[in-house]
Amino acid sequence: SLVQNLLWADYFGRAHLGEIRGFTAPFRLISPVGPTLTGFIFDRTGDYTIAFAIFGAIFFVMVIAMAFAEPPRRPARAAAETEAVAPVDEATEPPG
Repeated sequence: SLVQNLLWADYFGRAHLGEIRGFTAPFRLISPVGPTLTGFIFDRTGDYTIAFAIFGAIFFVMVIAMAFAEPPRRPARAAAETEAVAPVDEATEPPG
């Protein structure tokens, strides 16, 4: 989705956005398994309780993983290059 791509670009930067999208594609493609698995469990048990417990546990694990996730750090060289091309303060007078 658009929002997801914007968040990824903001969080990880644009340089590796294609690589990140490629890495996450299999996880997005497997999402239709959820409703299919839920239907299978319901057909076998006649109840949604087990399916909701499974997905609740997966959600809980993901929340814990997200809580401990840290933003990626830029390499020191990239940070130094950014500082080198930073604009000069307008209050600074040119030498001479």
